[in-house]
Amino acid sequence: MAVILENVYYKYDVEDNTNIEYGIFNINMNVEQGKTVGIIGKTGSGKSTLMQHLNALYLPQKGKVIVGDFIVDKKSKDLRNLRKKVGMVFQYPEDQLFEETIFNDLAFGPKNLGLSKEQIEKAIRGAMADLELDFDSMKDRSPYQLSGGQKRKVAIASVLAMNPQILVLDEPTAGLDPKSKKDLLNLLISIKNKRNLTLFFVSHNMDDVFLLTEYIYVMCDGRIVFEGSTEEVFKENTKLRELDLGVPFSVEVLELLEKRGMYKGPLKPMELEELADLLVGIIRGKND
Repeated sequence: MAVILENVYYKYDVEDNTNIEYGIFNINMNVEQGKTVGIIGKTGSGKSTLMQHLNALYLPQKGKVIVGDFIVDKKSKDLRNLRKKVGMVFQYPEDQLFEETIFNDLAFGPKNLGLSKEQIEKAIRGAMADLELDFDSMKDRSPYQLSGGQKRKVAIASVLAMNPQILVLDEPTAGLDPKSKKDLLNLLISIKNKRNLTLFFVSHNMDDVFLLTEYIYVMCDGRIVFEGSTEEVFKENTKLRELDLGVPFSVEVLELLEKRGMYKGPLKPMELEELADLLVGIIRGKND
């Protein structure tokens, strides 16, 4: 599903002495079906508020949000059908696991959609397979017995089991060790392509954003301050550093190589990541 935001405003009523406005202001976006979009900005920039407009957890006070055939404005009501299409994975989603077994946790959403028992099991099997979780050996286990990485996968699978067309991920790799993080990112890329999802990726980790996204919106103080393809945005190193965002490690490595005349691109994000890892390995080997 495509997503369009037209002049969207949402202002919080906050009483303080700073005269600072909190919320999002004059947001315009146009995201085509199947695209992977990054939303970046420091804490308090409005990223989460913006994302919660996509499934109408917040209604715009001005402007409108268009998700496929759904048009949402401040007067919109009965938005259940929209919320079926937009899956939200909040930060540390494993904290939202609550059932005694993995199967029951994953079945909660599909049951609320009114699916039959057969349809529910099929949806759960598909979601678990996409996250590389074995259905037969894990369905009756307690989610609380799993590792942090496995819990994260179960939590994401619970959203995928509802078969959304849009997936919103808010810091999906937060708190994971490097291997679990890399495995999850690779799975998310695979799932997005397999299911032809429109994917929104919110993160403070510029390396993750660089690997996963095609296009980026940069936010500050509730506004989009600039946007562009992933490669274009991460060329604006000065702007990003002024916003306390920095650039991916692999891009920093590339800059150093370019300055020394040792590189002429372009390389794809995954290739850059592999190059950076290779160089780090060589440096560490020499220092051991």
